Amino acid sequence: MAAQRKLTSVVELDAADADFSVTLPESDHAPATPGETAAAAPSQLADPVSAGDSSAPRSWVSRRKPVRAAAVVLAAAAVFAGWSGYSWYSASHSPSTTYGETRDEALATGRTLVATLNTLDYHQVDAGLSRWLDASTGPLHDELARTTPQTKQALAAGATVATGKVLDAGLSELDTHAGTAKLIASVEVTVAKEGAAPATRRNRYAATLTRTASGWKLSTLDQLAVTSS
Repeated sequence: MAAQRKLTSVVELDAADADFSVTLPESDHAPATPGETAAAAPSQLADPVSAGDSSAPRSWVSRRKPVRAAAVVLAAAAVFAGWSGYSWYSASHSPSTTYGETRDEALATGRTLVATLNTLDYHQVDAGLSRWLDASTGPLHDELARTTPQTKQALAAGATVATGKVLDAGLSELDTHAGTAKLIASVEVTVAKEGAAPATRRNRYAATLTRTASGWKLSTLDQLAVTSS
């Protein structure tokens, strides 16, 4: 009975003295209202590391640093890739690079075209003339297109096979804007005739190359005099 009276007096003291009561955090001790679920509020699920909880697992900290490091690496890689692409594009489209490529292309094509214009098989005169027309443009093409049937018959009657080979060639002039070039070529022509041993002669040519929609073509081809030393 004495213990019961003591407990009753303590409760009455708490109810009478409001200043003596202790206010506890609502999130821990506030009674649940009707319909309130037992799930904790979002604020109660805060990052224990940011809240200063020293007992939180170290994985909370170690998980963030690799993410930030990966983002930095990806950003650096993107910048490097962009700069590399720009540098490559600038280098590949610089005037010196495009000029060199155009020069090499004109020279290589010019060598092939000059050899073609010095090659003809009497067995296939029409096919040979067709290749000459494909290799030419401008005044040279117009001149070749005027080849008469009589000229074709004379070529066939000659019973010769001429094969041209460019020994040396070089560009003396190149205008990339106008699409023209000047070529000097040394050509060896082997002429084989039925019933005779093949004969070889060397000629020098000055040619003009013109760039067309289908590539470089010969617009002029003039034989130069060969001086003997």
